Amino acid sequence: MADAWLGRTLSHYEIVEKLGEGGMGVVYKARDTRLDRFVAIKILPADKVADAERKRRFVQEAKAASALNHPNIITIHDIASESGTDFMVMEYVAGKTLDHAIERHGLRLSEALKHAVQIADALATAHEAGIIHRDLKPSNVMVTEKGQVKVLDFGLAKLTEKAELDQAATQTLQQAAPALTEEGAVLGTVAYMSPEQAEGRKIDARSDIFSFGSLLYEMVTGRRAFQGDSRLTTLTAILRDDPKPPSETGETVPRDLQKIITRCLRKDPARRFQTMADLKVAIEEVKEESESGRLTEIPAAAPVRRRSPVVWAAVAMVLVLAGLAVYGWRSRAPAPSSSGGGLSLRQLTQDTGRTTDPAISPDGKLVAYASDRAGDGGMDIWVQQLTAGAQPIRLTRNKADDDDPSFSPDSGRIVFDSGREGGGIYIMPALGGEERLLLRGPYVTPRFSPDGQWVATWSPSNYQGRLVVVPVSGGPPRPIVPEFYGAYTPAWSPDGAKILFIGERQQGDPNYWWIAPLDGGPAVKTGAVAILGKLPLAGRFLRPAEWLNDQVLFAAGNLWRVPFSRDYKLGTPERLTTSTALEGSPRAITGPKGWRLVFASSQRSQSLWSLPLDLNAAKVLGEPKKLFADALGRTTPSLSADGSRLSYVYHGLEGYGVRVRDTKTGVETTLVQGPNDMRARLSPDGSTIAYTPTVTEAEKVIYLISATGGDARQFCETCGLIYDWTPDGKKILYRTWNPMKFWSIDATTGRQTEIISHPKYSIYGGVYSPDQRWMAVHYGGVGAPQGVFIAPVGENGAAGPQSEWITVMANPGVNPRPWWSPDGSVLYFLSTAAGQVEIWGRRLDPKTKQPRGETFVVYSPQAQRSMPTGHPFGPAMGSQQIIFSIYESTGNIWLAE
Repeated sequence: MADAWLGRTLSHYEIVEKLGEGGMGVVYKARDTRLDRFVAIKILPADKVADAERKRRFVQEAKAASALNHPNIITIHDIASESGTDFMVMEYVAGKTLDHAIERHGLRLSEALKHAVQIADALATAHEAGIIHRDLKPSNVMVTEKGQVKVLDFGLAKLTEKAELDQAATQTLQQAAPALTEEGAVLGTVAYMSPEQAEGRKIDARSDIFSFGSLLYEMVTGRRAFQGDSRLTTLTAILRDDPKPPSETGETVPRDLQKIITRCLRKDPARRFQTMADLKVAIEEVKEESESGRLTEIPAAAPVRRRSPVVWAAVAMVLVLAGLAVYGWRSRAPAPSSSGGGLSLRQLTQDTGRTTDPAISPDGKLVAYASDRAGDGGMDIWVQQLTAGAQPIRLTRNKADDDDPSFSPDSGRIVFDSGREGGGIYIMPALGGEERLLLRGPYVTPRFSPDGQWVATWSPSNYQGRLVVVPVSGGPPRPIVPEFYGAYTPAWSPDGAKILFIGERQQGDPNYWWIAPLDGGPAVKTGAVAILGKLPLAGRFLRPAEWLNDQVLFAAGNLWRVPFSRDYKLGTPERLTTSTALEGSPRAITGPKGWRLVFASSQRSQSLWSLPLDLNAAKVLGEPKKLFADALGRTTPSLSADGSRLSYVYHGLEGYGVRVRDTKTGVETTLVQGPNDMRARLSPDGSTIAYTPTVTEAEKVIYLISATGGDARQFCETCGLIYDWTPDGKKILYRTWNPMKFWSIDATTGRQTEIISHPKYSIYGGVYSPDQRWMAVHYGGVGAPQGVFIAPVGENGAAGPQSEWITVMANPGVNPRPWWSPDGSVLYFLSTAAGQVEIWGRRLDPKTKQPRGETFVVYSPQAQRSMPTGHPFGPAMGSQQIIFSIYESTGNIWLAE
């Protein structure tokens, strides 16, 4: 039957398409003929106009929603009546409602958490305005094509005392119709009601929290929390029953998220979260742990492949942090060489890009690895025979990175981790075939058990790690040592009964090697730290790669193995290779002639690159260009305001130093040299370098030196680590620790002023806008509200109270150092929200600094390249360019036997 409204014009709105309908009206897509834009129109059906209560609720919806100004709440343009037809005009949102987006097994965890944070933020704003939604359900949540959530239908909203709308209009219909099974007796949709709402009792914002819990349960499991055969049995379930725990539905749900859902669904409102704002923070913390890591500004080993944000933190954590720099600056390292142990070496690949993460099949016939050799921008899994002249076979062809392959005991299958769709562990035949998802989530380094029945893997988060095993046949993961603060990088015992891993029982504990029984029981600490900590380039984390017979294989710059007794005592480590390249990711098998192992030999350089960029327009004008042809390490660039001088910190064979370069002539002057990494910034007028000689927390001295050379003078002996100059060049910014806070010191008078801090959380940013009326900041640290913010600045240069801060991006990921466009209309920052370190931006209102539009990616590095976070990145800003530090990584696979 044709819809009578299609093709008609209502006021100046031409109706073109029916979008949907519900108890509150029919929704159409229409064209606004005056403004030439599409809108959504909700029309109250003609046969309902006589229903005064329905019409009153329709009007109330418009008033309630239009009183809210929030990016995740539908915008109401108008409410009107024409020729007896009541209608409401809203923004048109291209997308689909959650009830159409939720699949049988629920949403991907990353999607569910992303949507949940936005919904919670919208409802928190509504509650703050005194408005309770009262009808939160999947069909009232729209998800746009870009993943933005829009909460719809405030038609059943009850206004609390804080609202200015009519209080009498908000009463339930319980007084008029007590029967719960009759239509309209209880406002809302039955399956998502709170117990108090179902009973017709007085409700408050905690009722929305219960409904939110039901919605979140469905998003992560694909099932309704409360479902009966009829309205009455569903209401009975809401009043009396508890839903099956999400983890028992067959879906993978993090423990902390399950606790949040359980708390939301308490029958007693007093036992739920008491505010939606607190609930939002709790979900954000789970989202952070699931999707990102946090790094300090100390230069960490930059990831050499694109992964989810949490994996960036993980890679930095498990690599040999202390020794990477020593090897990283060599553009062409010698080939690996064996030690006196008698190993012979053979190079298996000859790639110019990044080839890494090898695994050798138990039958000794195949090697699998990850490589970007295909040239389409990502890492894929490849396999090749170990016979001479064998050609590699490409197994995966996904745009996301596929990494860390490992063979099954029968050599017939490969398990690997992937960044596709939020991350996951996949299994496929060793010579190609169908890929099967085994475990969804940001898990890494999967390993088959010796009997082939289990896969051990771990999910990194925030310097933490969650170690699990999952059946190869499929099923929910089983946590290993869930009581540990962090557990990382599993290696199976030869009999498959135990797992060797890096762990810390409590936050801040030393990272020991531990042994955990697969069938439960207490973990046992080994003496690895005392033995391995004495090795050169040991760093803080030495990952156990293989546990073969009575020895463990690992990498510490080169390849090593250490005897490992039955009572878990370590013997004297034996060095297997002596290359000056960085050797890592070793895997091995045993045979009649001893060990046969494969490993990656890598080189990494770090230099400065220039990206042509119109900063005010946020428009990239060309491809980035490397500024130096040599392999000297360069970080921390800064430019004078006129672009005539560039300063940077360098790292070479003889240590560190600070140089200034004349950008017109290319002439460079070395100003400072020393054995330790340092920080330095060039003043806006290009005349002076301010620097601190080390980057340790103990450093408190700031020195000044002329950009043309000469003697340095001590400027402040009680300050901290240099951060920047103010745009007018009159003050120097520095930071102190525990917790991290920012200060300014007047370059003339020496007067020190605390400009931004928090009593509990560290602040990883304090960058003034060009007019010095605003400051861009970033929270960091465990438990801190994550995000990039803009704070107003007072006359003394200090940031205003947190209540006045403007959110630019809620969850940018790892250490997003911000900076401004010259006209202050765009804020730039680093983000790992899309899986690797990228430059992002957001346009701002020139006066109020309120965000305009959505965040957007400005620059994403190509394969083999990655960007550091924090201070080493820079950037140096010119009129039509920015200069920043980039890592370039290459590597190949070698066989040792």
